[in-house]
Amino acid sequence: SLFVATKVDIASINIANNMVSMYKWTEIKEDSEQTILKTTARDRSIYLWIVNQSLLSLNYVNKLFEDELTKCETPDTIHDVFFVSRHAAASGTVSLTVHPIGIPHLLEPGRSGGLAKKCSPPNHHIGALYRNIIKHVVKHNWEKVFQVTLEATHHGPYVEVPTCFVEIGSTETEWSNENAGKIWARCLGQYFSMEPTNMPAQELNSDGEENFATHDGFVEDCETYDEVDDSRDIGVACMQIGGGHYVPKMNDM
Repeated sequence: SLFVATKVDIASINIANNMVSMYKWTEIKEDSEQTILKTTARDRSIYLWIVNQSLLSLNYVNKLFEDELTKCETPDTIHDVFFVSRHAAASGTVSLTVHPIGIPHLLEPGRSGGLAKKCSPPNHHIGALYRNIIKHVVKHNWEKVFQVTLEATHHGPYVEVPTCFVEIGSTETEWSNENAGKIWARCLGQYFSMEPTNMPAQELNSDGEENFATHDGFVEDCETYDEVDDSRDIGVACMQIGGGHYVPKMNDM
């Protein structure tokens, strides 16, 4: 699995920095252009790639990253991708979103990135991440602060393996909100069973203040959360069409 973040996006680097501080990583490469980190959880290799360019420009990011691993003499194959990113909306709605990507409705990519008339395969973890981020928000009594929602697919880049965007919205105030970054980092790390660091974790409360608790305490509190499941033989795949940008009826489903 590959997580992709960029330094040119405040929300993206917010989530990435919290993932780095909360969980144990091994550095593979770091220079002025990129940082490559790796961890292993449940026999799954998980990479974090921090770049200096727009995420929307990274068509075929799985291949681009595999080429970088080969240059580092640590070849591997990427099976799915998670972009961590900002979400922008004219409404300014404070939100945490997760969604598939693609621009099947456009004849030209324009500012949306991706390839015209194409969608990337949707990441099969989207549903579980959506349910889990809701649970994390409810745990901290933030239901009135963050709107948690799926989105209809509406931008690139184009990726050949299952992919999704994980986002903080919708203004610079929220993008740089460290608590929002912590909630997503914690949700992702818990879901993939990443190994936590030994430093105390900062708990969040409904006032946005921080209480300190150990990572172990947090892990023990996650028994009701969905965990990663790579089985392709169970469950139902559902394609949903229509519903507006924030697809409220599909959120309910």
